[in-house]
Amino acid sequence: MVKDLLAAEQTDLRLLVTPQGKVIELLGDKLNLVIENDWVKTTVPPNYVPALVKFLVGQGIEVHQVVQKQQSLEEYFIAVTKQEADNV
Repeated sequence: MVKDLLAAEQTDLRLLVTPQGKVIELLGDKLNLVIENDWVKTTVPPNYVPALVKFLVGQGIEVHQVVQKQQSLEEYFIAVTKQEADNV
């Protein structure tokens, strides 16, 4: 069971990219994007990150920095239980 939870973990991803507007245009309907200062933030499975960066570069986006923070098991549990509580 813990193995399944860990496999479902997400990584909080911050991207320093230009132009931000084009990133929003390309991914805004596919990912939940948040703009914070100069960063584009989202949450994705860790194995999506290389393909996402490759896609952005292929679309002419300049990727200056990529920062990943993988959710801990505790953070994942809190997020899942919050979602379930919201659905009650």
